[in-house]
Amino acid sequence: SKFEVYLGCDESLIAGHKSSGWFNFIWGHDRNPSITDADIDRVLEELNADMAYARDVMGWPPDRLAQEGYFSNVYLYGSGLCTDNASNTELGGWQGGINGYPMVLLSYYPVVNHDRGGITHEAIHAIMASMEGRKAHWFNEGGNTWLQMNMSADKSGDYGVGFLDGAPFLA
Repeated sequence: SKFEVYLGCDESLIAGHKSSGWFNFIWGHDRNPSITDADIDRVLEELNADMAYARDVMGWPPDRLAQEGYFSNVYLYGSGLCTDNASNTELGGWQGGINGYPMVLLSYYPVVNHDRGGITHEAIHAIMASMEGRKAHWFNEGGNTWLQMNMSADKSGDYGVGFLDGAPFLA
C-alpha cells in the first residue's frame, strides 16, 4: 500500500480496522452489532470513488492524513474509541479531529443506512479543514455543499438549482 495506518487512539481501544484505497475505517470494542463487514466495505468503496473524483477530476487535494502519507480515517462513533464517549446507538456523522488531523466520525446509522451523500459530505469537510487559513466557517459549509452538488451534477450531467444551493446562496 502507498499509505501507512495512523490509528490515533491507544491500540487497546481499537477492536479492528480495515483499509482500502485511500481510507481506513476504525472501530472500537463496542461496535454496533448491526454493522456488517459488507457495510464497512461499502463505505470504503464509496468514499474512494467520490474522493477520487474530487481529486482526479475536480482537482481538490486529499485531507491532511493522506497528504502526510497515511490513510484518511473514518472512526466509528460510539464504539469505545478515544474519539467520543457516546453509546453505540447514537445517531449522526461529523467531521472531527484527532491529534490535529481532520477525520470522519460516523455513528452506526449512516453506515448501515448507506448514507453515501452524508458520508461524502463529512469527507469533504475533512479536506477543507486540512487547508491552510480556513478561518471562514461559512465557506466551509457553503463550499462543501457547492463542491458536492457540482460533483454530482458533473457526473450525472443534471445541472440546475437544488437543495444544496441554499448555503452558497446565503454565503
